[in-house]
Amino acid sequence: DKGKGVLEDTEPTKKMTKSDLDAAQIAKDAEVARLVYEEELEELEREKEKIQREEEAFKAAIAEMYNEVQVGIEADALFAAKLQ
Repeated sequence: DKGKGVLEDTEPTKKMTKSDLDAAQIAKDAEVARLVYEEELEELEREKEKIQREEEAFKAAIAEMYNEVQVGIEADALFAAKLQ
């Protein structure tokens, strides 16, 4: 056999139809939407953590100011008691 026979494809190639292209585009769009959604969730989580850290810092600052005022009140009370 010198290989001069007719070349036959074992599997016929399927032509892409409009519906195949539409389905492929929908799948790509869905993947992009999923990735954007995940990025947005990560961004929201970072923002949430940032706000929580800021709130904790604010509460700590308020507690420190309260303690300072309380020390001042106690010092004033001791001073007033000594004057009497």
